[in-house]
Amino acid sequence: MTSRSFPRALAVLCALLLSMVAGPVLAGAQDLPPAPAWEPSAEVPVQPGGSGEMSVDTPEGPRAFIIHVPTGYDRTMPTPVLFGFSGKDDSPENFRSYSQLLRTAGREAIVIYPRAIDGAWEGAPYATVRPGADVDFVRTIVEKIRFSYHLDPSRIYATGMSNGGGMAALLGCRATDLLAGVAPVSGAFYLPVESGCTGAPVPALFVHGTEDPLMSYDGGALHDAPYLSVPDTVGSYSARNGCWGPAVVTPAPGATRIAGANCVKEVQELRIDGGLHSWWYEPDTSAEVWGFLARQHR
Repeated sequence: MTSRSFPRALAVLCALLLSMVAGPVLAGAQDLPPAPAWEPSAEVPVQPGGSGEMSVDTPEGPRAFIIHVPTGYDRTMPTPVLFGFSGKDDSPENFRSYSQLLRTAGREAIVIYPRAIDGAWEGAPYATVRPGADVDFVRTIVEKIRFSYHLDPSRIYATGMSNGGGMAALLGCRATDLLAGVAPVSGAFYLPVESGCTGAPVPALFVHGTEDPLMSYDGGALHDAPYLSVPDTVGSYSARNGCWGPAVVTPAPGATRIAGANCVKEVQELRIDGGLHSWWYEPDTSAEVWGFLARQHR
């Protein structure tokens, strides 16, 4: 074989090997059915600009949630979804009222307020649901409403207050295939919230007061169960999101903003200096939460 013909023979051999490997893969891909196109139903359960209660069937029985559809909802355009979780023994109606998420996120996103079983979300020691039940509940809600509304699967988010903030963090740990971002507020970060994580990065914003008397910024124990500090929880997300180097610290009105550096996905903390266990209006928690989440995509 001449030196000139050797590259040509090598190229033929490579092409033959490639066809042997790629052939079955391509054939298998051609056998897969195409992804179903979204088809709007004739009637939507809740009209644009309105709110209503719906339910889904779960192993625990029917479970309810409140849904708000933005006034400008356009059935031809994919729409983001925000889950808002109430705190321990609180109602979704009360959380909807004081969180004021409809003033910010509700202008462009479908906002879902799920109803907890026995007033608590999984991960907390006082929760009565089986592990995984509330995560499954969220997935079931998405499956239900996607047949009526044109959802953007790359823009599904979660926020919540206290135990509800812990639930948002838990979703960011275990439902990384679903969530595009989470924003816990005064979160209750009991140890199960950070266990069994997929390891995939998820953007996260943590809003917490340094003088929180219920869920201490520095961690502790409550209801005979330990919970993580805010820095430790933020650190877990920073590790999964590939952050490295000194964080960027900037002052904000009544708070300190701490942003992870060189992250694959954003991690931020809005530390409310002297803040108690609260959902704040100064700084504007609703605006901060949606301002962060709205720019995230999965």
